[in-house]
Amino acid sequence: MDNNEEKITGSLYCLDKNICEKKEKDLFISNGLGWNKNSSKFYLTDSPKRVIYVYDYDLETSTMSNKQIFVRIKDEDGYPDGLCLDEEDYIWSAHWAGSKITRYKPDGSIDKIIELPVPNVTSCCFGGKDFKTLFITSAQKGLSYEELLASPLSGNTFILETNVKGQKPNLYQH
Repeated sequence: MDNNEEKITGSLYCLDKNICEKKEKDLFISNGLGWNKNSSKFYLTDSPKRVIYVYDYDLETSTMSNKQIFVRIKDEDGYPDGLCLDEEDYIWSAHWAGSKITRYKPDGSIDKIIELPVPNVTSCCFGGKDFKTLFITSAQKGLSYEELLASPLSGNTFILETNVKGQKPNLYQH
């Protein structure tokens, strides 16, 4: 991606053994990546476009197809950033400049919104011994002195105990 965040030059690559293959191009700032439980769906966030895409995914061939907009985020809700999925295949998305995490159903409708006391929510992932703990990160970047005074917890990591179990991360195997 363009580190100056001015041009749409980003790409997504797949590393398979010793082969690196470009899977997607024309991304502005790609962020959240995730698969559903059976790895048949792949989710990708392009933050400045305010979009989370969903693709059909073939695990055996690493083929992505049928790109669609999963959700489009309204201006007043900030920008989608990092994401993770739970065991029910619901998508948890952080909102930069949106002060929240949104849990989306697999059909793209909103299941719940978790408001946070910071504007820049950056990412989330499940962990803990039972994978029911949601770890949520935030940032101070771009906030004025006055905004930091109003949101002094900016830059902290938040821990939320949930009643759903998150997916364990996929591990790269060579």
